[in-house]
Amino acid sequence: MERIFTKENSLEVKGVAILLMLAFHLFGFPERIPVISIEWIGSPVIKAFQICVPLFLFLGGYGLECVAVKKSIDKKMLCDRIRKLYTDFWWICIPTIVIGMLIDYYPMDIFKMFMEIFGITSDYNGEWWFFSNYLELFLLFIVFQHLLNSNKYTLSKAIITLVILLIFSRLIGGYVNWREYGILGRHIQMILVNVTIFLLGSVFARYSLFEVVRRDFGHWLNLPGISIFLVITPILVRGYLPLIGITELVVVPMFCLGVVNGMARVGGGKILMFFGQHSMNMWLTHTLFIYYYMKKITFITENSIVMYLTVIGCSLTVSILVGKIKKHTGVLNKRIDTYLSFK
Repeated sequence: MERIFTKENSLEVKGVAILLMLAFHLFGFPERIPVISIEWIGSPVIKAFQICVPLFLFLGGYGLECVAVKKSIDKKMLCDRIRKLYTDFWWICIPTIVIGMLIDYYPMDIFKMFMEIFGITSDYNGEWWFFSNYLELFLLFIVFQHLLNSNKYTLSKAIITLVILLIFSRLIGGYVNWREYGILGRHIQMILVNVTIFLLGSVFARYSLFEVVRRDFGHWLNLPGISIFLVITPILVRGYLPLIGITELVVVPMFCLGVVNGMARVGGGKILMFFGQHSMNMWLTHTLFIYYYMKKITFITENSIVMYLTVIGCSLTVSILVGKIKKHTGVLNKRIDTYLSFK
């Protein structure tokens, strides 16, 4: 079945997700930013913008499955993927930490820096936890792939597996205090929280579920306002209903479908794709301008629109500059690749 949810569509959703993430971190935690007089800051709707995280996870699983369908994931591909993840991470992580040390914002601690750049901890930037989580889920995806490829795994079996995994992860997560296990406990806890939505993306890609929805419910997708409904409903569900770890298994695919359907009808997809292409760098840098040593730039004003546009502009500018520098520093890229070579 021909895919209707393409790589371009994935970038559109990533574009929305990164814009939601910036708004979530800027307006979702009033206790972490200077006091500003905005009544709705920290409201349930703003907190619901955290849907950006399962969106990225779902798209990560979906994209990996699309790659795996075309080409089996062997040792070389696995190593290349890990190397690229670390290379992209280091281009932002290392300069950020070094600059922070030079201006005495971060302590000069080489061991702590080593732990950070390899994704073991996220002490310098609390929002960098997602890097190691994605890397660990990627490795689990390999195991899940072997399971799906064996014994003619049907859609029903895949769904049952996800349900069992969901129940197991929530049960063990509820009975074990992972904080008692330090760094290892934090990693295990986040794997358990996010593994189901990540693998759900894989299932959607393998069994062409977006295409099935289009085939069976295509006439509904042409109704006026349906795209707005598909986007707004997940936000309201996440903001006001309990059990977000369960409801996200429904509302995240719904949100993706709403974005893609809306862009196909009214346009604007190229703008979102642009943000989607820069989403990783913007994720790694935007909190510098909200919580850390560059935050004074954002909070010069109390105008929420100006603040939000400032964070977008600053993180996007850094991303573009890093992209241009990477493009013109082939020697450094080769040295990093050589250092990370698994041959």
